[in-house]
Amino acid sequence: MIKKLLLLLGASLSLVAAPYWIQVSSVDTKKTVAPSLIDAIKKSGFSYKVVTRSGDKKIRIGAFSSYKEAAKALPKIRCKVAYDAFIVPNVSVKPQAVPVKTKIVEKAVPQNVTATKAVSAPPAVLAAPTPCECIYDVHLLRKTELEKALTYYKKSPFYEFEP
Repeated sequence: MIKKLLLLLGASLSLVAAPYWIQVSSVDTKKTVAPSLIDAIKKSGFSYKVVTRSGDKKIRIGAFSSYKEAAKALPKIRCKVAYDAFIVPNVSVKPQAVPVKTKIVEKAVPQNVTATKAVSAPPAVLAAPTPCECIYDVHLLRKTELEKALTYYKKSPFYEFEP
């Protein structure tokens, strides 16, 4: 009796402390979970729990102590239970706050500011157009293909043919 109690207590503690689960399904609370899904989970040898949150029933497999352990079991679950299963962290496990070390130093920085006056360029410089050279033409490839086709046609015997 004591062994069973210790085993049950140890299993429940491991479920609470487990940070990762594999979610296989989510259904509306008005609907029931498919018995075939529950049978598939039991046949594959995993334990499951039904979590009800925000109006949905979420069926989760596991209680895995690490992400690697859950990732190792994921291919088997996808093959035998649900192909779209995914790993979720346990909601009750909250990330621990890490103290941030900050050191605020206020230091006066002297700045040398000199007054400057903006001068515009003379109108002759602004009016002169800048010459530009066309380097690439979008239709260049098409133009060369047409030129090749026309030269081929002109060299062919059909070019000067008159019926």
